Amino acid sequence: MLDLGAGTGLLTRVLAAEGHRTRAVEPDAAMRARITATAPGAVALAGSAENIPLPDACLDAVLVSHAYHWFDPAPAHAEIARVLRPGGILATLWNLRDEEVPWSAALSGILADEDTGTDPRTPAAIMLHGALRALRTQDSEWLTGWLRDPAFGPEFGPVEQGFFPHSETKTIDSLVTLIKSRSYYLTSSPERRREIEERIRELATVHPELKSGNTFELPYVTVVFTTVRN
Repeated sequence: MLDLGAGTGLLTRVLAAEGHRTRAVEPDAAMRARITATAPGAVALAGSAENIPLPDACLDAVLVSHAYHWFDPAPAHAEIARVLRPGGILATLWNLRDEEVPWSAALSGILADEDTGTDPRTPAAIMLHGALRALRTQDSEWLTGWLRDPAFGPEFGPVEQGFFPHSETKTIDSLVTLIKSRSYYLTSSPERRREIEERIRELATVHPELKSGNTFELPYVTVVFTTVRN
């Protein structure tokens, strides 16, 4: 298996721990070093989606977690097709806050200035303006660009979608810490940072799901698009 655009190797570690022969391709040297240090058995390689340093037809699966929006689609699709065996699987996935839960939707309202960019493949864009709900219900009126008609090029078959809900146990302090690690917080002004933290803490006083105890569940849904190499 290949974790493409692996970052620090969050997915790589899971794949390796499950016993898969795992490669990770990542252009950033510091992130590759992190993969090597934390994912025993996985091999971290310098490269990109458009230049994968592996031979033809050598992989059963290519997985892309939170990185597909960085790819140049046409050359990346061709390169992924090159390294996959016929019948091999390409899966792109995004782990998103589930805004079907009211307080999670309120949290997204607080973070409304987070950068969605113009690419509909970004995680924030998938959540924006009900796009995640539209994907679940196939309400194409809400969907734009790639999300309306996802495809991975002529070397691949039809695209299937899957939605996998899960959650993480949090306290209000650990939720604030999580948000403080996000790029949209780190790049905000000091005034905006204070506003974000104050409003997140205020959530705990107004939403029943957060008032009921010291801990609560932060809801997520993992969105997966899969296709098979022809």
